[in-house]
Amino acid sequence: MTLCLFFFCVFLSLQYSSPTEKIATSTLPVFFYSFGTFLCNLSIHMIYII
Repeated sequence: MTLCLFFFCVFLSLQYSSPTEKIATSTLPVFFYSFGTFLCNLSIHMIYII
């Protein structure tokens, strides 16, 4: 579920990536935030597996 959401965020950031700096600065924080939450969820799942 989280992985699908992460790839969806990546897809959105790639879709809206354009030379306009306004769009780039608005999508980059969202991308890094989604990537950070994905890593946190992954580490939590790894702890549960172990």
